[in-house]
Amino acid sequence: MTLDILFTVLLILGLLLTCIPTLPGVPILFGTILIYAIIDKFTAIEGLHLGIFGAIALLSIAIDWGSGLLGAKLGGASKKAMLYGMLGMMIGLFVFPPFGLFIGLFLGVFIAELLQFKSHQKALKAASYSVVTTVAGALANIALGLAMVISFLILIW
Repeated sequence: MTLDILFTVLLILGLLLTCIPTLPGVPILFGTILIYAIIDKFTAIEGLHLGIFGAIALLSIAIDWGSGLLGAKLGGASKKAMLYGMLGMMIGLFVFPPFGLFIGLFLGVFIAELLQFKSHQKALKAASYSVVTTVAGALANIALGLAMVISFLILIW
């Protein structure tokens, strides 16, 4: 019983990490569930459950890193702009956490597009698309994390 409460608290704390894009909140949830399953000798959490949780964690990673790039591409950004956007995300996350990630992504894509002599409108479109899809990806990851925590609670209680 104490083990269940401890891991529930850990999962709720891990769920908070899913609110910050690029932080591996859902994979951390998976790792926590895996540790619980090992300690519990796979009584409540079976191999099939772990497989499903693992697939969700992999999907989360793809969403995390791909959403902003997909948005930039849909907005007409070049490969160089997408690279600048990724760099901007990393810098922004450390300079103004957690919202600096969005600012860095936006500025990275916007500046790269301007450096390639694209119009302000095209640069703004590419940068805006990248931020909107990153926010959508973050919301999707929160939903995936919440689904994992609820599923875990159903399985152990």
